[in-house]
Amino acid sequence: MRPKRRGQMPPPPPPAAANSGALPEELLLSILGLLDTNTLLSTAALVCKRWRELTLSTQLLHTVEARLPGAEAALVAQVEVFCNCLLHRAAPHVRRLRIVMPEQGPPQGLDGPDGEAIEHFDRIASELGAAFTRVGQHCQLEDLSISLRTEGMFLEVPVGGWAEALGRCLRRLRLDLEPASLATDARLQELTALEHLELASLVLEVPRELALPPALTRLHLGGYGEDFPGEELTPKLSALNRLCDLSLDSSHFPADGFASLGKLPALRRLHLANCKHPLPAPLAALTSLRTLAWVPQRRGGMQSAEAPPQPLPEGPYLRSLRCLAVPAVMAAASLPALGAAAQLQALGLFAFF
Repeated sequence: MRPKRRGQMPPPPPPAAANSGALPEELLLSILGLLDTNTLLSTAALVCKRWRELTLSTQLLHTVEARLPGAEAALVAQVEVFCNCLLHRAAPHVRRLRIVMPEQGPPQGLDGPDGEAIEHFDRIASELGAAFTRVGQHCQLEDLSISLRTEGMFLEVPVGGWAEALGRCLRRLRLDLEPASLATDARLQELTALEHLELASLVLEVPRELALPPALTRLHLGGYGEDFPGEELTPKLSALNRLCDLSLDSSHFPADGFASLGKLPALRRLHLANCKHPLPAPLAALTSLRTLAWVPQRRGGMQSAEAPPQPLPEGPYLRSLRCLAVPAVMAAASLPALGAAAQLQALGLFAFF
């Protein structure tokens, strides 16, 4: 046997295998926080006992986001799995809940939803409504957002089923179903803590007896259906004395329906899109207005020759205005009035009228 040389070091030990159990808790929580809620609660929680305990950490469950891909029956199954995880694991801790249903395209061979598709949509609304009610019972949910990108879908949101449970805690509600149809019932006013409301869809159906939540500070309404009750809704705006941000996107608001705008003393931002009427004269009384955007209904992409462009109405609102976005021809016709806008900082111009 050959003798060992002096000073010869033994070979280093092999590197230890990577083990997620050796990661510090803060780092592991940061990694798990990158997962969507479905994966977090239905897959990551099954890895080991430590992971299961971490997936139920309030740090991860304050904000719940879920993407629910699938069309019709597959989407129903995804919603059921998500609601089951939400109810049994996350409900007591959720403060912000965001649900996204990605675009899948219309059902092939159908001009509209058939009986089976409507049944699927009703089940989705029922499952979500039950989940919102259960979450609301813990008085933690402050922010609820549903974004739907499935074309040809009709979703009826029975607000009355969960408005009472969420009325004391929900501060922000966003229902963005732009390529689909959305119907709500008349109990939105029961959301007494609601400050921010967005309702937008291709066809927005709301009952004519709808009353808006009294604490609203931000409101966005968008819908292009002929049944959109703009004539009934706009007078109700005058009751929102805290409203500071108003956005209306529809061609079905009547010309005389904006009289209530002059009764909103706190209004700081006004955005009117797809308008087929001139700017309402009552906005001249808005002495706190900072931002004004008026996007008219497009007429073939060019300026209409039927009538000369209407200038901006004169009034004290011009003295507080910081940002203005209007068609270029309107701005040109309003140069004398804009001389009073001494605090104007930004001006956006549209090439069409």
